[in-house]
Amino acid sequence: MNKKWGFPKKLGMLIICYYLHLWSVLRKKITRMSINFNYDKNEIRTDLYSPNDILNLYKKLRKKYTNLIHIEQSINYLNWRVYHNPSIDYVTFFLYQKDNKELKAYCYLAKSKSNIYYLSDFTFQDTSAGHILINYILDYCNKENIGLVIYYGNKSNELINNTFSLLKKYGFIMKRNNSPFVVKDIEFENKSILYD
Repeated sequence: MNKKWGFPKKLGMLIICYYLHLWSVLRKKITRMSINFNYDKNEIRTDLYSPNDILNLYKKLRKKYTNLIHIEQSINYLNWRVYHNPSIDYVTFFLYQKDNKELKAYCYLAKSKSNIYYLSDFTFQDTSAGHILINYILDYCNKENIGLVIYYGNKSNELINNTFSLLKKYGFIMKRNNSPFVVKDIEFENKSILYD
């Protein structure tokens, strides 16, 4: 019975994948036509102007999102997690307002060995900054021939929920599932640094 339904099922899946791809491209094009990106007023960099820029951005975000829970991203954290991570290779993007060098949005894009990248952290102060940065990121991914971009987040977090809403406008598809907490066991020469 499986052999009889094998080809129709594969054909159906192929049609669904093609439809989802077309829907993604169409949504992205419609969104791009309706947004004023103001590239001349903004600058996208791969490094921070100041190590405190992300901390200052979160000070503003905490005023907007009173129950915001986030990681304190000091320069020590950034060096450990992003810049000198032995396990994950990150590409970083920081969107600044040109006139006052204020950080408006940032993204850590994690490369994988396959043709998949992960938006490990994508945070923006306002929707217009989010539009500018995700547009730039998607163009970058197209140039790099990336096949898939994945973003995971907690939809009960208001900031993350706004990120989901923005990403949907660019053709991201929300897959509802219960992702378990995953811990990767890493061998350390000096395990005492792992514990207080």
